Amino acid sequence: MRLNTLAFRTAMGSTLALCAPAAMAQEPETPAGREALTVLQEAVAIPTVQGRRQVPVLAAKLKARLLDAGFAEDEVTFVPQGETGYLLARYPGRDRKAPVTAIIAHMDVVEAKPEDWERDPFTPVIEDGYLFGRGSLDNKAGLSIVAATMMKLRREGWVPAHDIVLGFSGDEETQMATTAAMASAIVHEAGKVDLILNADSGGGTLDAAGRPFVYEVQAGEKTYADYKLTLTDPGGHSSVRARPTPSPP
Repeated sequence: MRLNTLAFRTAMGSTLALCAPAAMAQEPETPAGREALTVLQEAVAIPTVQGRRQVPVLAAKLKARLLDAGFAEDEVTFVPQGETGYLLARYPGRDRKAPVTAIIAHMDVVEAKPEDWERDPFTPVIEDGYLFGRGSLDNKAGLSIVAATMMKLRREGWVPAHDIVLGFSGDEETQMATTAAMASAIVHEAGKVDLILNADSGGGTLDAAGRPFVYEVQAGEKTYADYKLTLTDPGGHSSVRARPTPSPP
């Protein structure tokens, strides 16, 4: 991994203190943490569920924040795809020709019916140090932490060893069409990706005193497979065990 420097690790640590587990929202101690909480509240309030056409709305707000933090207009792109889409942001490094690091998250959430919730699912509410709302854990917390960390580093003038590409997909919970398109776009633009950090896997944990205790990193991904099993038997009465077929001499 060539994402070097203490700056990145320190920035991630200061923002991760916001929520680990992600739904926790005790008063952040750092500006980056407070910004991550603000982004999270804003993101939860936008119902980015299938059919509501709200992913572009959230993407526009994230893009505006990235531009305000110092990203150039041509470094941040939203690609519409049906009623959703994906957001790409490129953070230029010192070696522009080197393989890039991609950091990914998703902007969409599973549908939530207000009658099934004690609180309105798309009204972020902080109670007893926790933020309640659809997506506060999966995956808008990770999305907000990544965005806030990159904004902090860009404002401070940090330059990574090589380019970092942020990729925020828009239908991970449903069709995953934007995920596939986003992956192709990242590879096409970057040429080679040597590391992918996924904000939707692993995660942080706080100890009893509320201090960051451990951060887990996913090393493999689950996938889907179909298996066909065929059994043969001579049949017979269900209460009588079938006799084994004699083996040939």
